[in-house]
Order: sequence, then C-alpha cells, then structure tokens
Amino acid sequence: MRKAFVIFAMMLVAGLSWSCKKYNPEESRRVLILYSAGYNNLSSALRVDIDDFASGYVPNDKRKSDVLLVISRLRSDGDVKYTKGASPVLIRLTRKKGKETKMDTLKVWPANSAMADASFMREALEYVHDEFPAKGYGMIFSSHGSGWLPARYYSDPTAFDPPDESIWYIDKRGRKKYGMPPIPEDEYPAVKSLGQDLGSPYAELEIQDLARAFPMRMDYIILDACLMGCIEIAYELRNVCDILAFSPTEVLQDGFDYASMTSRLLEQPKSDVEGVCSDYFNLYNERTGAARSATISLVNCKALDRLADICAQLFSKYRSELDAITPASVQRYWRYERRYFYDLQDILLNCGINAEEASALQQALDACILYKASTPMFISEFDITVYSGFSMFLPAACPKANYLKDFYRSNVSWNARTGLVP
Repeated sequence: MRKAFVIFAMMLVAGLSWSCKKYNPEESRRVLILYSAGYNNLSSALRVDIDDFASGYVPNDKRKSDVLLVISRLRSDGDVKYTKGASPVLIRLTRKKGKETKMDTLKVWPANSAMADASFMREALEYVHDEFPAKGYGMIFSSHGSGWLPARYYSDPTAFDPPDESIWYIDKRGRKKYGMPPIPEDEYPAVKSLGQDLGSPYAELEIQDLARAFPMRMDYIILDACLMGCIEIAYELRNVCDILAFSPTEVLQDGFDYASMTSRLLEQPKSDVEGVCSDYFNLYNERTGAARSATISLVNCKALDRLADICAQLFSKYRSELDAITPASVQRYWRYERRYFYDLQDILLNCGINAEEASALQQALDACILYKASTPMFISEFDITVYSGFSMFLPAACPKANYLKDFYRSNVSWNARTGLVP
C-alpha cells in the first residue's frame, strides 16, 4: 500500500511539472501592445482605431492565452474623451466565446503624464514586461509623427533655423509669403503629422529617445505615424526590434486596418506582420482621388548594417556629387516645403554611382526590405516613380539649416555610421 502511494505521488509530481512546463507563459504566449498617444487632434480617429481593434480577434483571459493590451487615454469605464486631465491607462482586452469584448483597466498613471515621452513609455513597457512575461512582444505605435527630426522642428522650423528665401507660398488672403507655409489642420484627407502627445504642449519623442524607451527587445514594431519610414529611424531601432513596419510618407488619419490586425498578429501561430502591411496598402490603394495615398515598408532590422557599410562608402566617394545634387530631381516624400525626406536609393542614383555600385546597393536594399508598396501618387501632390522603401535626409535640400544639420551630426546613429553629414 505504501509503495503504491509513493508511486502515485511521484506520478502526481511529474504530472504537475509537465503541466507547469506546458503552460509556462514565458515559453508559450505572446503580448501585443497598442500604444495610442492621442492627446491631440487625432483623438477621435485613434478612438475609432481602438474600437476597431476591439472588434477583431481578441484572445480569452486564460493564463496560457496571448495578451492584448492598449496604453491610451481611453478609459474602460466609459470616459472616452481626450480632454485636459485625462489620465493614461493600461487596458487589457479579453473575450470569451460568444461574449462581448471586455476591457479591464489594469493601471492608471497621473493625468499630467506625457505619453510622447521616453521615460513614460519605458515605465509603461517595464510594467507590461513584469506583469506579462511572454516569449515575444510586439507593438503598434499610433500617434503623430515627424520622422527623425528634433522635437517641434517639423511644426515650426523657423524657430530653429532662418527661413530659406527661396521658399514661398500664397496665404489665405492671396498674398505671397516667404518661408515655410503653415500646415492646415482641416485639410482633406487628414494625416497623422506632427509627433506630439500633450501633457506638455511639446511632448515629442526624438529619434534617440524612442530607441531608449524599450526595456525589452520586440519581435516587431509597427509605426502608425507620419514620415517614420526613414533609414534614420530604422537604423536607430535596429537593436530594439527584429522587424519594423512604417511609411516614408505621411499616413492618412484612418491609419492601419485595425479591425484585421489582431487576427494577423495573434490569431495565427506566427505573427504575420507582412499581412498587416499588405492589408494597409490594399485599404488605401482601392480608394480613389486624393484618398488613394499610401506607402509602406517592412524592414528586416538584422540586415541594416550591410546597407550602412555600402552607403558609408558611397557617401565618401560621391561627396561632391551629394553636395551638388539637384533636390528637385530626386523622389520626394514631403509636403508643405518640409524638405527633409527623399528616397535613399534615388539620392545615390542621382549622384551617378556606377552599375556595380548600384547593384550592390540594390542587393543590400533587397535584404533589408521584406515588403514594400506605394500608390502611384500621394494626395494628388507628387508622383511616386521610385520607391526603395526608405526615405533619407538630403543635406543639399536644406543648405541653411545649420541647427538641423548639427542635430543630425550629433544625435543620429545613421550619420555616425555613414558620415552623410560630415
């Protein structure tokens, strides 16, 4: 009898050990975070995105299940207004079979917290990492965006550098004005420009701060924000994530196809980020007129160093050609005279690189870009005839922007590696 009891106990312990190993969340589940920084004029659009997000595939609340989280100012208790004093919250979305989506508020931060601040983002992600250990993490960052530029530069460049006398526009009264034209907030279609989340009037994430905000390596990051598809952002995040999805142009206010994203990223055994990118492109490519506007790139961050090596060699060899290039001949991705985003490959082709160098550049780009697509035109303002998948700063397009070049020289890792701005 005693022997039988011992055997039974050993089997029970073995069974418990097997069970714990089978359902260890660090080995089985995935965590998807929607970081929705919308304390700005995007608030209503980002609320719709969250509603669409909740309408798609939502995992249940079992211990072994994947985890779907939203960090936002949208509260689960019915307070859906992005007004002054609204606190950022962490919400978990779950759904039992046949039931409605449940939104549980897990944490509330002080109302004066700025979500477009690296220290806040890091604190929030550290909390997620500690509370939800998992085999992998992915993030969708949804807000305004202004690429690699320093904070506030996109909205008001003349506060940092003198206006370029060659730039002019016609104001609302029909008068000719010199300098950067203002960016209208009531344009159609609306876009996700100007990277800020209020908490302070100018809370914006700069390129180096964004990279430092991640306490753990991410499987993928999807940047649903304007002008983020630049080599400068990709190279800064190369040690933060394996895969990066973003747009070199602006992003229309509707953003990605949130209703299908969770199915692509969590319902399948392997997260399908390429499917998210193709869904995004097809959503806009099927539209007409100015609303048919989109660019998207999916980047293998592990392949970026080879591209950096090739570009460093070409920037050095073709320095005089880079300085003398005619910006108007290069594929652009900007509007409103914000001349900070040009096609990386087209810049070098316009420098006159030879066939062997062009082939090496193309091979390096092919290794980096897992998926890319662009509509023929963007908001009826410029054609897209060359599309490498990356934008890049073109110093010759901003001859008097000394503050901007100093920032690029001192803060951008891509420049430290390649010497674009000497």
